[in-house]
Amino acid sequence: MLTKENAMRQLKNNLKKYISAITIALSLSSMGFAGTMGPQQNEFNWNGFYIGANGGWGWSVLSSNKTPYGPAAVGDIMPFSNKNNLNGSMFGIQFGLNSNYNEFLLGIEGDFDGTSINGADISTTPSLVALLYAASGSTDGFIVHNNINWLTSVRGRIGANLPLNLSLFPTTLVYFTGGAAWEQVYTKLLVDGAIDLYGTVSTPASFSKTHVGYIVGGGIESMLLPNWTIRAEYLFYGFNQSNNTQVPFANCAFPTAVVDSIITSINYSPCGAIVGTGGNNINSFRLGVNYKFS
Repeated sequence: MLTKENAMRQLKNNLKKYISAITIALSLSSMGFAGTMGPQQNEFNWNGFYIGANGGWGWSVLSSNKTPYGPAAVGDIMPFSNKNNLNGSMFGIQFGLNSNYNEFLLGIEGDFDGTSINGADISTTPSLVALLYAASGSTDGFIVHNNINWLTSVRGRIGANLPLNLSLFPTTLVYFTGGAAWEQVYTKLLVDGAIDLYGTVSTPASFSKTHVGYIVGGGIESMLLPNWTIRAEYLFYGFNQSNNTQVPFANCAFPTAVVDSIITSINYSPCGAIVGTGGNNINSFRLGVNYKFS
């Protein structure tokens, strides 16, 4: 016969069993949840290969000079130098490989950007020939247009993850970068001068030069999703190389004999100007997006 005391004892035993079962179930489910969440958290790291695109703005100063040679150096053209302010947009791609070491990152990256960083300068100087023959109002001109066609670099990266309370995203990296860089500069110019007694000459020329230098900079990169990141960075390019290009003038006529102010002999000798371009530094600011392969 089931007494009241036995019923209460049986109810207590059943409650103990139910509580034990619930406790075990909650423990197992929490372990399973942690196991499920663990890999998702691990996916938010920087390990692996990535590729992406970037766009930004760059600015620079490029110096140019002209030095006459041949008969032009005797009668005309005056040596001259100028500085050309350049600026423009840049767009390109980057790719690299990262490795995580706890909260720190080591990586290597390469990039290539086509640019419209360009500028022009127009300069005039008095004509020495005009002064020599008292022909007032004549000037020599030097017009230079520079365009940085492309930039490319190979760089190392070192960075560290920001604490969560300092970032808007689950994973944010602050990094420094540096390495080797290359640029191609396209120069188009016009040298105008009164190289002889009979008139002036306008000689156009153009050439491209590739320079090797260095690059340093830094930035911040945030992981939006396990495979997608965005970044903002500043990069400084340094190029110290200079180049000289000979620009010949056609039909350089220079009097070699003068009798009673009458030219009796004319020598057509090679002449022209040697145009030099100096080194340049480039400042740039870029935004980028990357896809990281799992």
